[in-house]
Amino acid sequence: MPDNGGAPGNPRLPSHVEEAVRAVASMHVVHEREATAADRAVDRLTSVVGRPSFLALVVVAMAGWVVAALFFGKDWPDAFPFPLLCLAVSAVAICIAILILTTQKRADRLVQRRQQLALEVALLAENKASKIIDLIEELRRDLPNVHNRVDQEAVEMASKPDHETVLGVIEERTASDVGGAKTP
Repeated sequence: MPDNGGAPGNPRLPSHVEEAVRAVASMHVVHEREATAADRAVDRLTSVVGRPSFLALVVVAMAGWVVAALFFGKDWPDAFPFPLLCLAVSAVAICIAILILTTQKRADRLVQRRQQLALEVALLAENKASKIIDLIEELRRDLPNVHNRVDQEAVEMASKPDHETVLGVIEERTASDVGGAKTP
């Protein structure tokens, strides 16, 4: 087992788990390394905007604007119905929406990488399971004291599926379910 420091908060992990952790961490490091300065700036801004304190600041600023308008009356540059305040709030809302969409787009790239990794792991696990079933069946056939019989389910499970065919069937059934669905 690799020595990972033995620190109290850092328990020893089996080597295969340690390897998986390194692979996931590496994927995150690559994702962060690929981020441009603009990406990082947008992430920081979105982080600030997403805090409850930012909401409180906006509410206090808007309330302060309205109170100032009531206090100063005609001397305040933006009287009721507050067209400048509406314009400012709309402009900030558009900027916040764009910040969130930009941050989400970058986060989606990481999600896609994770999904690709999960798919790869699932396909590898399927191939390994097929091979294990095949080896167990071969062992059963080779053992002289075990009755030799054909287990059709084991034969089917040992064969590797044609993923393109499976995908085609899924798309076909999805299309027929969507096409055949009645609208309310």
